[in-house]
Amino acid sequence: MTAHFLAKPASRRQYREGFLSALLFYLLVVNNPIFGPVTTTRVAVMLLLIVWLIMSPNKLFRIDRRVLFLSLIPVFIFALSLVSYALNGGALYSVYSWLFMALVVILVGGLSSQWTLAQVEGFLWGAVIVALGVWALVVVGMAVTDVNVFNPSHVRRWFSEDYFSNLNRFMNVQFIFCSLALGALALNMVRSRIFALCAAVLVASSIGMFLYTGSRQNVLAVVCVAALLIVAVYFSSDKAGVMLRHLIRWVYRSVLVLVLLGLLAFLGVEYGLVDSDYMLERFFGAFHSGHITDSDATRLYLASQAVGASLLPLGIGPGNFVGIYGYYPHNGYLGLAAEVGAYGVVFIMGVFFVGVGRLMVRAFRERNHLAILVWLAFFVVAILLANVGTVFRDPLYWGLVGLAAAASQYDVKRCRRRSLRDAGIEYRAD
Repeated sequence: MTAHFLAKPASRRQYREGFLSALLFYLLVVNNPIFGPVTTTRVAVMLLLIVWLIMSPNKLFRIDRRVLFLSLIPVFIFALSLVSYALNGGALYSVYSWLFMALVVILVGGLSSQWTLAQVEGFLWGAVIVALGVWALVVVGMAVTDVNVFNPSHVRRWFSEDYFSNLNRFMNVQFIFCSLALGALALNMVRSRIFALCAAVLVASSIGMFLYTGSRQNVLAVVCVAALLIVAVYFSSDKAGVMLRHLIRWVYRSVLVLVLLGLLAFLGVEYGLVDSDYMLERFFGAFHSGHITDSDATRLYLASQAVGASLLPLGIGPGNFVGIYGYYPHNGYLGLAAEVGAYGVVFIMGVFFVGVGRLMVRAFRERNHLAILVWLAFFVVAILLANVGTVFRDPLYWGLVGLAAAASQYDVKRCRRRSLRDAGIEYRAD
């Protein structure tokens, strides 16, 4: 039996849909103020709702069970927060914001479900182009505002005060898109040399900016993603030869990224663009002095841990931590446990991570590269970034959950058949 494919020009509409999905996803997770109460996240949610109502009304009542399960986790946290609020008082916004997070999971997970191969490639292209475009805006913004780019502390202040509302949030978002680019390179998800070059530039520039601004958590996060991708390459290949080719390609592209990064570092040191003393102090100062617990982040973490261990079962009330203790815990999970009760939070998050673990195992079993990539990025965010900041209460966390839920619905074989049909490719077997 032989098969014949009569190829016609592939539809570009699906690429555009994937590209626009990447742009909307960026606006959703960056959560940067525009004017007054209007933020990029709220604009993105409104646009997603409009798209859903106009283009995909049939999906409103056909939400995948995985998306539904993951969206129920913020709903359960909302119910727990509501009980704590009724008993202890607090901030209503800290209660109802969890319903917004559930909406984020449903919108992202529902609209991104059942993608075709063209939409996946369009999304990855869009992720790389959008993130590179943002770096270009950063350069233009620094030039316009006359910031002292040779001083990393001034650059950090510029990110937090002049251009973006929060340095850590912005760098966390860039880390997500850097991880998508890195994973696409490692798993060879887009077979294009131009894409590989653009993705390598994005990864190198992102790591360079993380190092230059002293974003320690994101440097560590990139290292973790790179290590996990090596594991993913091994377990997602069904044949030794395929695995070897993936590893060789991964090493080759890693060398390309390191060369670009080394070139940036060389130019920075050679022309005095990098304050090496500041960077060494930022990354290794606490270890060099022998007083690791003297850092602000470590003090906040240890203090929050001590507070969380002595709280009532239903906490002190949503939003009351800062008012009572004068600071916010440097850990999203500890902060929530302190405010609404550790017992309920441990149970809900235990159910959540058990479900996530099963979806990750299934992604590896099915060799679903898209799901593997997104779940690995989420794993690093959930285990690392959410434990050293407030990411757990952020659209970045739950937007990534929605994207991972959508990726878990991605059926490689079915999407290949659907892509061929949508592209007008006729299959004939004889």
